[in-house]
Amino acid sequence: MIRTEGSTKCGECFGRRIWMKSLLALWGILSLLSVGASALGDTASKQGVYLSGFMGIQWGQSITEIPGPQLEFVLKEGPIEYYRRKNDKLATIGSLAIESVLYGFWRERFFEARITVMSSTRDALKALELLFGEESSAERRDVRWFYYENLYTWEKLGTRITLTSPVTRVGKVLEECTVTFVSERIIEEMKIHETTDYLAIE
Repeated sequence: MIRTEGSTKCGECFGRRIWMKSLLALWGILSLLSVGASALGDTASKQGVYLSGFMGIQWGQSITEIPGPQLEFVLKEGPIEYYRRKNDKLATIGSLAIESVLYGFWRERFFEARITVMSSTRDALKALELLFGEESSAERRDVRWFYYENLYTWEKLGTRITLTSPVTRVGKVLEECTVTFVSERIIEEMKIHETTDYLAIE
């Protein structure tokens, strides 16, 4: 077979086009992997802020070691004492603005953050799903004759997150939700030493 100069040049051009397309395809794949890894890293970083404790207080940390604003006693439920922090610098949980926070201590160890957010259930659920993914469980709990609660729960790396949304018997959803973070490790200790599940008591 006789190859002409023109056919040789066409072959070289075709080879360059194939090489360039392969290079672009490889670049596209690497870019997607990079974006995906970055998104996963951002999600893990955001989750970590809430899964190791809350507002700078670590799970199990002694009440005598709490940094920042002074704690102010609010109420006691059995062996659990709840406090507020004076001049607490309230931030957000994802896109949810925090209205107030109660810090729960069992045997002087931090194990619960009970947060009030002024939000609809839909917006609160969406914000928490962006942070923690799809909820592990959802249920309805009867509380009083005139209202009940919808509960959505996530279980992540030793921390249980619960969104509680009150609904009246006529179907009106109240524009106030409670988001609770608790240390599952300390909850297990409480089950051993306490005869009552105080977290289930309103």
